[in-house]
Amino acid sequence: MALARLAERVAGWLDHWRGTHGISLAQHEVFRREGGGRLLLHAGCGGYRKKDILSPPLRSARWREIRLDIDPTAQPDILGDVLDMRGVPDGAVDAVYSAHMIEHLPYHDVPRALSEMTRVLAPDGLLVAVAPDLQQAARMIADGRLFDLFYESAAGPVTPYDVVFGYRPYLREHPYMAHRGGFTADSLAAALREAGFPSVAVRAIRLDLYALASRVSLDDNELQRQADVFFPE
Repeated sequence: MALARLAERVAGWLDHWRGTHGISLAQHEVFRREGGGRLLLHAGCGGYRKKDILSPPLRSARWREIRLDIDPTAQPDILGDVLDMRGVPDGAVDAVYSAHMIEHLPYHDVPRALSEMTRVLAPDGLLVAVAPDLQQAARMIADGRLFDLFYESAAGPVTPYDVVFGYRPYLREHPYMAHRGGFTADSLAAALREAGFPSVAVRAIRLDLYALASRVSLDDNELQRQADVFFPE
């Protein structure tokens, strides 16, 4: 009896671990087969959810969101680091979405994070990423406008200084929110191609960079058509 109770407790612990640290391929396949849906991994989600995603198609009912973040206060579905997403099996998701996360990584960690995103994607999967446009911020800095308004965000006014170093109001209580890297359109596209995405489109929209990267090769017309869908201006 004692062994049986112990086995039940261990099974319960494992079920809890799977529910908070990972998803099973079986769950993924059932969702796709029964509903024709797609799985979306929201990597480095912070406190944001599906309704906040900056690419409208990914907010549709067709996509089931799985939230991953290193901060437990964000209440993610999977508590984990984008540099080691072991809670997500290989090829388990149809798309990875990451907004304003990659600039928090040091340059040497970017390939590792992108490699993990590539690993969890299905063979025909897509990566959708959003990052500040460092080139536009640099133009304002070169004009002596370091603390001028760059844009109004939901959290408040953002300056070129915030784009380069991190949003100052957040940094007071959360120093890990500092920016440790940055991208231009060309450098972001190059990083994605080096990570193994053969087809990459990066667009400067307003004051951000929007990147669409495909694991399969697409001709330029199809790539631009998909970018139009994912990033309506």
